[in-house]
Amino acid sequence: STGSGEAPPSFFLDVVTAAGITGGGLPPELKRLPLAPAEPAEEDGEARLVASVGRHHQPRFFEALVPTESDRVLISRTAFTVSWTLDGAAAWLHPCGTNPIVVDGRVARRGDVMPVRPGSELLFSYERRVLLCLRFGCDTAAAASSSTSAPPAPVSSSPSASSGDGRWSTDRALSVEGKLTERVRERALLLEGALTLEEAVQRLNQASVQAPSDLCVVRLPRGDVLLYPRELGEEAVRGLLHCGGGRPEDERQESSPYSWRLLCVHAAGLSPEDLAALPRELRGLGVPEGAVFGGPGRRLRVEAWLPEPAMQQAISRVYFKLEAANGALNIMSNSCNGLFIDRQPLGMGESCTLLPGQLLGFTPQEAGPGEPPLLELLVQRCPQRAPGAVPQDALLGDGWYPCAQQFGQVMPSIPEEISYVEEERE
Repeated sequence: STGSGEAPPSFFLDVVTAAGITGGGLPPELKRLPLAPAEPAEEDGEARLVASVGRHHQPRFFEALVPTESDRVLISRTAFTVSWTLDGAAAWLHPCGTNPIVVDGRVARRGDVMPVRPGSELLFSYERRVLLCLRFGCDTAAAASSSTSAPPAPVSSSPSASSGDGRWSTDRALSVEGKLTERVRERALLLEGALTLEEAVQRLNQASVQAPSDLCVVRLPRGDVLLYPRELGEEAVRGLLHCGGGRPEDERQESSPYSWRLLCVHAAGLSPEDLAALPRELRGLGVPEGAVFGGPGRRLRVEAWLPEPAMQQAISRVYFKLEAANGALNIMSNSCNGLFIDRQPLGMGESCTLLPGQLLGFTPQEAGPGEPPLLELLVQRCPQRAPGAVPQDALLGDGWYPCAQQFGQVMPSIPEEISYVEEERE
């Protein structure tokens, strides 16, 4: 009992994405994992409810989401516990396994205590590949009843949602009427799960979600709302929302020869408005299967994004090999400096497989630490389409990265320090 006669709130974990999710999705009973607490335990001098999560406790859940055993054993038998106060006002995650977990973009290891709230995202990964992403949630009815009795406690000192001081603000929002244009779908992040615009803005300002394009479509119960940055004026945003709306559907049905696409989301030579105004064919670079970039005669063509010759030369001096083969996009650095993956440097001789939603960044080789990139490209997987099929409205992910990459979404980077994970078979 909470002391007020009301039933205590119930918490759950929603599946955002997982290695085992295919085009058919998941059965309803596997889309949400209710957190079933044991008897109340005492933590920090107060009674709390505790629920355990891991392969030992929910075997069918994890077998369905991560069907490959070699991947599944990377999730501990008891991966973590979640504890919360009897009234549900606060909750914490306690990692228990060998392998770390990413909680809202921060690495949590055994012995850490991480506060969580509705909307917090938990990532299990291996070698910069997401195996499973879960979102912490609270029963809506219980949350509504508790909200009438007391205001929610602030989760951080982030800027007010209604102020203009943060990167995002309710003062820079436009309601979306009708269908989103293709240009907006290419640029914008899609944020779901927020009940109000204020909640969405607060989450964005806490930097739990990255959005290099600086546009965000917030999917609310009352309809979609587009958030835009301070430097991109309202008129320019209205132009983005309404341009190309009458394009006939049959003009978009030509087959794409590309397996991957690198979408320019930042260029030092272009303002956000100039970048948004580029023709679609100049916004990104298609990477067909078998293509190799880097080296003599195979450099990236960046003239449309970096008009200054000095900037073009700076990029051309960053040596790397980018290759699309067997459905994967691999990159290897042949320079000491200048190449970044998710804003983390890729050193000489280092290589990795790029994931949909990651950022490929370039700086001059002589740039100092913290210097902003000249160019950032968003990695997108081109949707596979059967002959004669209608094009999809959004680029879908491949099941290895959170939130299906709709509208060019970028989730928190997987920290380099958890690239190597110990297996836990017993």
